[in-house]
Amino acid sequence: MSIISSLKDIDQAIAELNYRSETTLKYKLIHAIRNWYTSEGSLEALQAIDPEDLVKSIWETGDNPELVRNKKKNFSSLKSGVNTDLKKLYTRGKNPQGIIINHSNVLISPMRQRTRHWQVLPMSCAKRESTPAAE
Repeated sequence: MSIISSLKDIDQAIAELNYRSETTLKYKLIHAIRNWYTSEGSLEALQAIDPEDLVKSIWETGDNPELVRNKKKNFSSLKSGVNTDLKKLYTRGKNPQGIIINHSNVLISPMRQRTRHWQVLPMSCAKRESTPAAE
């Protein structure tokens, strides 16, 4: 998992999503996740967010287990929709860290890790090519 540099990066990505209505499910999801990040230390410490906690927050289900179970079915699609929006922003340069929601419902930056990997790879190949072979 690639750790995000700062809360500012998260806030920038959320602002670029431009979810204006506080009543939409996408708005509620991204802000419910953001609320788990209480300090810069949360960026490393937070490993997972229970989907039931997010479902309860988004749909205001209370502790009704049947209602929570029914809404969990919609949760995956909702998360996928927000991730699609975040990936679109990344391709337009408006989510430079490539922040997305991972399978544990925390925010990560896999795009940044991939980009860094592909930038290092050609240099490491060039080093190997220039190294004389052992005879």
